[in-house]
Amino acid sequence: MNTYKNPIIFADYSDPDVTRAGDGYYLTASSFNYTPGLPVLFSRDLINWKIVSYAVSSLGDEFKTPRHSEGIWAPSIRYHDDMFYIYYGMPDEGLFVVRGRFEKNISDDDSKKGLIHNFGIDLKVPGAEKIYWDKPVCVLKGKGYIDPCPFFDDDGRVYLIHGYAKSRIGFNSVLGVIELDSKGLTAASEDRFLFKGFCVNETMKEIEDAVFKNMVTATPDEKKAPCVTIEGPKVYKRGTFYYILSPAGGVRRGWQLALRSENIQGPYECRVVMHQGSSIINGPHQGALISDDENADFFLHFQDLGAYGRICHLQPVTWQDGWPVIGENKDGIGEPVEESASPITAYDGDENATAYDTSGDIQWLGNYDTEYFEVIDDKNVISKDMADLLHEKSSYLGNSGTRKLKLQALNNQGKSPVIWKSPNVITRKLDRRSFTVDVTLDISQMQTGDRSGAVFIGGEYFYLECRKTDINEWEVFSGKSFSEDGAVQETSVRMKGALHSDNEARLKIRIVTKDKGGDSEFVNVDECRPESTFSYAIYDNEEPDMEVIEESFDPVDHTWVGAKIGMYAISEYSRGGYVVVDDYQWK
Repeated sequence: MNTYKNPIIFADYSDPDVTRAGDGYYLTASSFNYTPGLPVLFSRDLINWKIVSYAVSSLGDEFKTPRHSEGIWAPSIRYHDDMFYIYYGMPDEGLFVVRGRFEKNISDDDSKKGLIHNFGIDLKVPGAEKIYWDKPVCVLKGKGYIDPCPFFDDDGRVYLIHGYAKSRIGFNSVLGVIELDSKGLTAASEDRFLFKGFCVNETMKEIEDAVFKNMVTATPDEKKAPCVTIEGPKVYKRGTFYYILSPAGGVRRGWQLALRSENIQGPYECRVVMHQGSSIINGPHQGALISDDENADFFLHFQDLGAYGRICHLQPVTWQDGWPVIGENKDGIGEPVEESASPITAYDGDENATAYDTSGDIQWLGNYDTEYFEVIDDKNVISKDMADLLHEKSSYLGNSGTRKLKLQALNNQGKSPVIWKSPNVITRKLDRRSFTVDVTLDISQMQTGDRSGAVFIGGEYFYLECRKTDINEWEVFSGKSFSEDGAVQETSVRMKGALHSDNEARLKIRIVTKDKGGDSEFVNVDECRPESTFSYAIYDNEEPDMEVIEESFDPVDHTWVGAKIGMYAISEYSRGGYVVVDDYQWK
């Protein structure tokens, strides 16, 4: 019997959702302020995943300066009538949907009418079907609407069930519902409350209008107030019952609920169906119920691991008295498992397949623009296309190949730009507990006033960079962020012996990160925190010994986003020179 081990994706895919389409499964997740947004991952077995597309390339002009932890929250993905639907919330803008179609589902009529769009990004993955994405559509405008999930009912009616963000609208712990038009693109009814989660005891008795009178002060407790902070609903139908699977209790220490009713409009009864229990997996919740080829059910969800982000686990699902039990059944409530029987044979029969292929995992800190970069080959420009940047022959991905990344030094802030507010920072998620990153930059084309380097960025950040201080002079600085009067600032220190004046100068940066809690990936957030050290060398043709930065950096997550490794080129002027990523190795 084939088995798999959790976590299946050790990378920050917050609020994951999954749908079945064609011969495989498609996963999407929150992308917040990072672009391209709405990553789409593909798998044939629910275990081995690879990024094949991004459904949204831009978040709008207002994200040209990064709006950290805003942007795209908690999407839901469904495949219905030969069409992908991804619904997502932007807490300050409203609820949106983006639709996509496989290339094989594009008709000649569509082609003649010019209906083929690709507002997302196809990563040109061999063996994966191309998806054309339409432009996103706002379904319901307004602040505070989040976490939408559609349900296409048997009678043709379409519903959208969602949550509310207290930070924008003044309350949470409530699920709402609107009916959509038959195409699922426009609200066809007023929003109304579907389920109030302010429950004060085991009998699920509600306090009338507690949301508005601030009468409930219950802290998250799955027995006394099991539905407090209910959010992230996912809607399904099994037999005569509609089920809403929702997390509650908060991200880091919460649990998973199931609501059940024979009418989609309610009323709903509720039960806790998975919690941490005696396991070491904190906050096991929010994800997707999905069936394999043998009609066995599984639940793919996240676990908050702080600086590492929200990593993904897969749990077997059984049914008891008409209720799902997620994970190992312990007196009717599930607990997360470390290992379980595989849904189907490993992807392509490859016993050595990795659970998560990181090669498409590249995003910019804010709205990206083609002026940020070029893909070059022996200094000849190949393209300014993200898909080409993410190509398997790109050396930036740590692959063998001649394609390299050229970063243009830009400034969107005026005087003294900081990394935190620069959209042209290119990032990758952490995908293992301990790792080494080696970056070599050709800095010979930097102009006076330019700075370029590598950053370890979370809620705070540490960077190591080269600055062009004069026509033929470069200096290396280390620095870190701090907050002052609500604004992020930077402080830096010039490194001893960093001055160099060779036109063929290279800067090599090494980031070594080790986790304090050991080697196992099946861990609790309390046991898991990375600590990094930086080192550098500036050289011509021969590489000297690396100079080690004495100060180590212990990153933290930023609100709901894990830490990332980034690279950048920034200028004191609106536009400066450029750097080329000569080599990039992640191991």
